[in-house]
Amino acid sequence: MVARSFQLSGYRSTGTPKRGTLARANEVLLVLLPKLVDVGEVWTTLRAMTWLELVTLLGAAVWNLVSYLLPQLVALPGLTPRQAVITAPPLRQVRQARHPAR
Repeated sequence: MVARSFQLSGYRSTGTPKRGTLARANEVLLVLLPKLVDVGEVWTTLRAMTWLELVTLLGAAVWNLVSYLLPQLVALPGLTPRQAVITAPPLRQVRQARHPAR
């Protein structure tokens, strides 16, 4: 049986992100990303897409996140999908971005 408590890198025992994690995320989004990508052009491209193209893009993004769970569920017998979501690095980053205070 898999232990119930997980020690995740980047987290304190309280489940809150380490100090500086939010600062690094802001630095990437506000400093590095605009140097590499024209955000306005991306937004224009997204707005020009049809509903079918948007649904396909969203489906690909969801599948990308789910595909990280499958190897963990196979490799660790007894691991529940909820536990796999907690330990999957991309999903942990999404959850951390949505709820930075947790």
